[in-house]
Parts: sequence; structure tokens; C-alpha cells
Amino acid sequence: MVSGEGERRAPEFYDDRLYVNDGKGNFITSEEALPKISANGACVISADFNEDGAMDLFLGTRSLPGSYGLSPDSYLLLNDGKGNFTNAQLPELKELGMVTDAVWLEQEKTLVVVGEWMPVTRLEIGKFGDKRLEIKKLEIINSGGWWNTVHSDDLDGDGDQDLLLGNQGLNCNLKASPEKPVELYVADFDNNFYTDPLLVYYKHDKQYSYYSKDELFDQLTLIKKKFVDYALFSKSTFQEVFDATQLEKALHKEVQTFASAFAENQGNGNFILKPLPIEAQFSPIFAFATSDFTGDGHKDVIAVGNWYDVQPSMGRYDASYGVFLQYDVKNNFIYKENVKSGFTVSGEGRDIKILPNGLILVTRNGLPIQVFQKKDQDIK
Repeated sequence: MVSGEGERRAPEFYDDRLYVNDGKGNFITSEEALPKISANGACVISADFNEDGAMDLFLGTRSLPGSYGLSPDSYLLLNDGKGNFTNAQLPELKELGMVTDAVWLEQEKTLVVVGEWMPVTRLEIGKFGDKRLEIKKLEIINSGGWWNTVHSDDLDGDGDQDLLLGNQGLNCNLKASPEKPVELYVADFDNNFYTDPLLVYYKHDKQYSYYSKDELFDQLTLIKKKFVDYALFSKSTFQEVFDATQLEKALHKEVQTFASAFAENQGNGNFILKPLPIEAQFSPIFAFATSDFTGDGHKDVIAVGNWYDVQPSMGRYDASYGVFLQYDVKNNFIYKENVKSGFTVSGEGRDIKILPNGLILVTRNGLPIQVFQKKDQDIK
């Protein structure tokens, strides 16, 4: 289990844990199995990455607490076959990004990683050789997003794994495209030993700071001297507020899309990104599940999301009550209304699990687990 949060800095709050099953359903903490890594963990994926017969671990790291926007390291831990793990020290995982989720595609020997301010990233992992794994890092073009989750399944029935990707959604006052991306600049602009993240967006073909004069003044004292009144600041573009010299030292990131998406596997390691229907864009998506819910022989999709703890200028994302998408023979997603599907979820949905007995469990932030029963022809 990975550990993580963004509030406390003590290392013990970031220690990961390995629980060993004694064969009778009892789990015992293995104190020495994992290397000491203090990281704000987001996800853990198990797979035999080096093909030696033992399950290894990928640890995706969410952020560097107190330094929003900087890219933390992620880790690949190799199993010695006896349940002891060592850090593979792979340079490709250094500053990988603000990882939120990952999925292993066994057929392609590819780890797909997503995160905030990240493109959809594929890590093709080769066999163990020369005392290290061989990793080839590939990115889907123009796929930078605020990705929350990735889910894999063969939706089109062609034998390979496709991807469902949960993003911020389009019901947002920020708009992004390859031509007009939303951007982030991170640096210690006022030399006080703390990094400052600056959010930038396009308005009428010009770039402006997303943050107001008051918000910037609280963060950057140097702006107070440059702009003494609101009128001048309101007319100034981002480049007029921060000159090129200041921005040269900053880490720069982009988002080209906020749309939650379906990535169709082309069978050769390439994916084509397609936005999900508009009904799936009303709020951020944090979890997917797939199964043949309608009994037509084709896998369908359910999804949950919403996000309440948002700064006032962006507003609270609460427009989703769960999403049901029927996938038809023509490879189209058809939205099914909540009242017809029976799949209605209130609150902040965070995960979905389908049990072998047909029960569907939906976890929600601060609310009880919601339970649905999968029927032969529909969800009730």
C-alpha cells in the first residue's frame, strides 16, 4: 500500500507498507521488505516487469508537498523472488510527473501512466539486461491533461487493451487546446526559498494570469511594487506581468485537453485519443468500471467523479450523478440516463469495484459505500 498526503511533512507519513498473507486470510506487515522511500504516493502497480517469475512493483508519486507543480520521482521496485524489494534506480522515472494512476498492459509490455499536468505516457519495459531494465518513454501527442485515472479493457473486442481516461471534464471556466493550452510556470520568483506556481490561460488570443491581483500579491511581493493599482494589472497580459528573464528559470508545463477520453489501441502500440460523450464531461472523472451491463455481448462503461474542494474562482464540480455509457457494435458510446440505467451516484465518487457475485461497489469521499446489483439486462 502506498502512503501519501499533502499536509504533513514528517517522513513517517509517507512510508509505504507491504502486508503478507499467511495463507489463512491474515495479513502481517513486512517491516524490511520495502526500501525506505519518502514519497507522496498515488498508486502501486504489480507486474513481473523483468520477467523473472516474481511480481515487481511500480510506485507512482503524486507531488512534492509544498512545491506544487514540480515533478517528483516515481520508482520501480524489483522482487528478489523472496518478497524483498530493491529500487531499480531507473533514470526514466526521475521527475516522471505528478502521477495519479497507472495500468500495466501485459500484451504490449507497457506501463501507461497518467497524472496532473502530464501527457498520457507509455513506458515500454524490456527484459532485464545489463543489470537494468530497458525503458522507452513515449507520449501521446497533445494529450497533456489533469488526468485522474486510467482503466484498461478490450472494449472493441479486437484482442488488445484499450484505455479509458478520466480528466477534468469540460464543465470548467478554463479551456484548453493544442493551439491555446493552459500553462503552468513554477519557480521561486521572489527568492524566498519557496516555489510559486503561476497558472496561465488564453483570453481573446492573449495570455493572462489566472490568479487575481490580490492572489498574486499574497504570493509574490515583487508584484506589489510593479502594479500599484487594479486598473493597470487588469489590462496587462501575462508577459507584461512577468518578463522573459523571470520565466526563463521557471519549469513550464502545458495542458492541451480537459476532456475525459477513450484511447483506442491500434494494435501496434499506438493509441488514438477520442473524447467521451458530452454527458461524461460534466465533472471530473475519478474512476471507471467495465462489463456487459446490458446483456448485448458488448462491454459497457460506468464512471463516477465530482470534486468539491476547489478554490472559489473555479467553482465546485458537482454536476455528475454517475455516468453509464453503452458501447455498441459500431464502436460508439451511447449515454444512458440515470433513471433508465439505475446507476445513480451522489457525492464525490472515487472508485468502483465489480465483485464476482455481480455486486458493484462505489466508494465516495466522506460518504458510505454505495452498492448496486448487476442484472442480466441492466443495472438496478
